[in-house]
Amino acid sequence: MPNGTIVDPYYVLEYPTWVNVVALTKNQEIVLVNQYRHGLKKTVLELPSGAVEVEDISPLAATKRELLEEGTSKK
Repeated sequence: MPNGTIVDPYYVLEYPTWVNVVALTKNQEIVLVNQYRHGLKKTVLELPSGAVEVEDISPLAATKRELLEEGTSKK
């Protein structure tokens, strides 16, 4: 730490390229999804998001896929 304190153990989490989506409905409402987060042990509202997969040709393609997955997971 800047003050010289050593944090032990220290963890670094590395993730692939990631997308977060701020999607608006026709009524200008932000789309949120329910996600269970084990660390919190509860379900919370979040922006649709996810990793850019190998099959995605771009982050925009990943964004579209995430929105489609979130929209179809509720049906």
